[in-house]
Amino acid sequence: DEQSPDGKTLAPRSVKYMQECNDKNYCDFWQKTGGAHVLALFGAADWISLEDDQHQVADIVNATHAGFATFMKVPAIDHIFNRNATMADSYATFGKPGSEFNADLVKVVRSWIDQMSG
Repeated sequence: DEQSPDGKTLAPRSVKYMQECNDKNYCDFWQKTGGAHVLALFGAADWISLEDDQHQVADIVNATHAGFATFMKVPAIDHIFNRNATMADSYATFGKPGSEFNADLVKVVRSWIDQMSG
């Protein structure tokens, strides 16, 4: 099909790699953070991940350690932290020259770290 024309790759990754990732229980990993605080981010222009996945990360951590995870949706950031207003913009420019890192991400993370530091 269009996603795997050769039957061996899915986008730039091998089908085998994607199957191995799919076989992992990532929810179990998040339950075992050992009480670490977690910032689950979703870039509003991310067309690769799902926002619900990042909510799930925060929910899983908080179910094990109440209040230890924070979910934040960050505007104008895509999957690789580049500045894009929409998912369509990100898709059109993904991996192409001229992409710009969205430094707002640093501000968001820094603010969260400051909150955690009390």
